[in-house]
Amino acid sequence: MIDLSSREAQSAFKKLQRTTFATNIMMCVVTVAATAIAIWGTATAKGRASWSEILFYILIALLAVYFIGILTWEIILRRKYAELMHKYIAEGFYARKNILNVKGHVAFDLSLAGDKISVMRENGGEYVQFDLAPVSRYPSVCANAVRLVKRFICGYYFKAAQQGDIDSVILYDKIQKRTKKYIYVENGKPKSKGKLSYFIRHGLINTD
Repeated sequence: MIDLSSREAQSAFKKLQRTTFATNIMMCVVTVAATAIAIWGTATAKGRASWSEILFYILIALLAVYFIGILTWEIILRRKYAELMHKYIAEGFYARKNILNVKGHVAFDLSLAGDKISVMRENGGEYVQFDLAPVSRYPSVCANAVRLVKRFICGYYFKAAQQGDIDSVILYDKIQKRTKKYIYVENGKPKSKGKLSYFIRHGLINTD
């Protein structure tokens, strides 16, 4: 089971947060440096470059290499982070699998109850909660968890609709002041490109 409060998970969140911050700083630095090169190159276009110009270009090249290194590291961290969060959401739903029963018309209410994401199935009272208290200091992680809950439901019923026995699936997002309505299946047909879902592509959805 995935535990968001574990040392491994917390370390992944911290590393990604720091790396993303460093990437943003480097993007600003490289942008400013590139602009400076363009201006300097235009102002000093006279054939041979001076030693100061050569040194400046070398420094810019080193900055670019450093930036690429940070960006590569961020991509690696994001893959680990994506795997951890997708598994956490999938495990949460399967721990309360009755909420996913594939039958007729399905409607869910999505809301926040304190530090917990709450998903309740209408007509039955089945529900599942995802505790975000361990990641409350990381707003981007909390926001992503909400997105992944929606994507799991979308992917799950995309696959279920292909097997029949499902008429419609609706999600009412009540997290914001204004309720948003998402229709994932209508008249037995999925309305989204669920086959592109990370959950489906990585075998995290099983409708059997």
